[in-house]
Order: sequence, then C-alpha cells, then structure tokens
Amino acid sequence: MKTIEEAKNICRTIWHLYLEQRDYKTLATFVDQEMTLIGTGAHEICHTSAECFQKLYQEEEQWDGSFLITREWYQGYACDAHTFNIIGELHTKENGKNRIIYEVTTRFTMLLHYKNEQWKVLHVHQSVGDHNQMDNEFFPKHIVDQSNRMLKERIAQKTKELEERNQQVLYYSQYDYLTDIWNRQYCEKQIEQTMAKHAYGIMLMIDVDHFKWFNDSYGHPFGDKVLKTLAYCMKTVFFQGLCGRIGGDEFVVYGTNCEGDITCVEDKINSFFTYWKQAQKALDIAQTITLSVGVAYYPIHGTNFDKVWQHADKAMYEAKKHSDNTICFYDTKH
Repeated sequence: MKTIEEAKNICRTIWHLYLEQRDYKTLATFVDQEMTLIGTGAHEICHTSAECFQKLYQEEEQWDGSFLITREWYQGYACDAHTFNIIGELHTKENGKNRIIYEVTTRFTMLLHYKNEQWKVLHVHQSVGDHNQMDNEFFPKHIVDQSNRMLKERIAQKTKELEERNQQVLYYSQYDYLTDIWNRQYCEKQIEQTMAKHAYGIMLMIDVDHFKWFNDSYGHPFGDKVLKTLAYCMKTVFFQGLCGRIGGDEFVVYGTNCEGDITCVEDKINSFFTYWKQAQKALDIAQTITLSVGVAYYPIHGTNFDKVWQHADKAMYEAKKHSDNTICFYDTKH
C-alpha cells in the first residue's frame, strides 16, 4: 500500500522533470494515456496525454528555456488505497542570464494512481494566483470592478460617438456641406420665422456669372472653390443677415435693415462686390468673376418666402442680361 509521502515525492519529481529538466521522455512514463489537464490559459485544456505532449513539443520549438523552482510545498490525501490527490504551490523563476527574469507562482492539483507497480498521473489542474484578489474574497472582485469600469468606458465612448454622429446629422440637416452656410430648406425656415417677427425685410438673390464656363474650363474643384469663397464673402459682409445656398451657384441673403432705402441697399451690395473682387485674387486666375444680384422687398413683393424669392429671382435673371456685378431691383413690370 502506497503512502501520502510517496505520492508527494512522485508529484515533486514530475514537476522538476517538467520545469527544471524539461525531460519530456521521462515525464511521459508517469502519464496515463487518458490523462486530462486544465491550465491557466483560456485555451489551455487537454483531453488526452497525446494532446498534452503535442502542445509541450510545440512550446519547446518556440522556447528552449527552463525554470528554477525556488520554493515549493505539497500536501494531499488518499482517495483510496491506490489513488491520491496532491495539491501544492510552486514558486519559480526563469533560468536565464543577461535578461529580465520572469517569475511566477503556480498552484496545482494532481491526481495520481498507482497500478501495476507504476505511478500514473490521471489529471492536473494548475493556475496562477491573482495577487489583486483580497484575502477575504472567494471570487476576485477586482475583475468585476475592472469589467464594470471597462463597460462604463465603452458606454461613454459609444455615447460620445453617437452624440457626435447626431450632431453631424443635425449639422448637415441645416448646413450646406460644401459652403458651410445654411442649406435651402433650413434657410427658408429661418427667413419665414424672421418675416413673422419683423414687418420689413430685403431679399438678395446672388448668382455667379458664367459659372458653367469657369467650372468646365478650370475643373469642378475650382468651381467648388469659387462657391466656398463666395459663401465666405457673404457671411463676412452680410454678417447681420441670413445667408443660404439655394442650389448650384445661386445664393440668398435676407436682412431686416435699410428699411427700403435703395441707396442703403446699393451701398451694402457694392461693399460686397468690392470684398468679393479682393477675395477672388486667391482663386489665381486672369479673368474676373462677376456676380448678378436681384433684390425684392418683404412684404411689398410678397408675404412669404416663396413669393419674395420668386420676385428676387426674376430680378436676378434681369441683372444677368448685363452681367458685370449688376444689381437689379424687382419691378412689377418685369
């Protein structure tokens, strides 16, 4: 009949063969063919000794080092006359020189069976202790806390991304993607609201003369640059007004100042022409790009956006007959 001490000594021999001597040939004589193993790694599980040794030899091809067992203890009990359950702990460090030494503490359970005058390992379960786990914790609470913290961080990140996307969706529901001024739908809404609040207003329709020719001659990227430069000039000069892109190369400006004073309106538009002439130097072409502007008044030429816009648009097309930065005020005779 075998004793606990004999079983503990066999267990000690097996661990030294594996970790220090790396003698897999001798180690195999102690292993039952149906041995199972569970290790620390997420995929470290073997259902047979053949599977286990296959992984050991693969590991040997990648790393030919060994460990030193610096401290160890073993204890156990007999399951029956020939079967013993041994538990213990191994403090090990990598056996190497001139490099950072890796140290690890491993706990294990080893089930040994003595039969036909041979010791055989039936099962091994090994794990690396979690030093963050408190003495009074059966389960490592810090893992839950860490998972919760990571979950909160992910939720916060996803919330931030969602808010940014929502802001982007909101922005492009109001602004023209190219020129960064209001799009037609949102500009029309804002002008309608302004008309409801103020008894008087002026609408300017602005169009780039011969835009198609410039677009075709210099390329669409150049055409985009023209439109963006024009929008910038509008926002700068008509900073008190509402500026929007109706579509293509047509833009709208709506304001509530000047109170029907034609001279005031003309002065403001001429200031805009001057600013535009200066700004288009950045376009770096020999030709001068001119504009046509049509003007209509609220509520004289219409009591809502559509009516005033229709009349300002007619005035603008009248101005285009002359080109060269022409201003045309809507007249019922048009």
